[in-house]
Amino acid sequence: MTNSENTNLSGIYIHVPFCQSRCIYCDFYSTVYGEDFKDRKNEVDSQVDTIYVGGGTPSCLHTGRIEKMMNHLIQNFSLADNPEITLEANPDDVTPFFVKQLVDIGINRVSLGVQTFDDERLRFIRRRHSSRQAVKAVHSLVENG
Repeated sequence: MTNSENTNLSGIYIHVPFCQSRCIYCDFYSTVYGEDFKDRKNEVDSQVDTIYVGGGTPSCLHTGRIEKMMNHLIQNFSLADNPEITLEANPDDVTPFFVKQLVDIGINRVSLGVQTFDDERLRFIRRRHSSRQAVKAVHSLVENG
């Protein structure tokens, strides 16, 4: 696709500032997860072909909230056919059931936060997961869509 052909495409980034705990290396705005969640409406004059839900830790949200957010986007924006919809996730949040729910909601890509497979370093940087959980999360994502 040339640049002139894709000038009517846009992307949306949604920042979910909640985490279960703070990692020592993180420079992104985040706070410990709470129930504060506000609906917002933005206007985009073009078709949206990419939605990226980052954070913080979007995977700490209940999937009902993720679904509500996706429904809001679908109702308020013009989405291209087969948009890429990405959600950032922590390995310890990823279970086969969680992955199935994401697929049902329409999430078709996951950015998995695996900084290292070294358990000692994971503890040092205050990650909540172990290397074993990270490997298990990768398998859950592959096996469940």
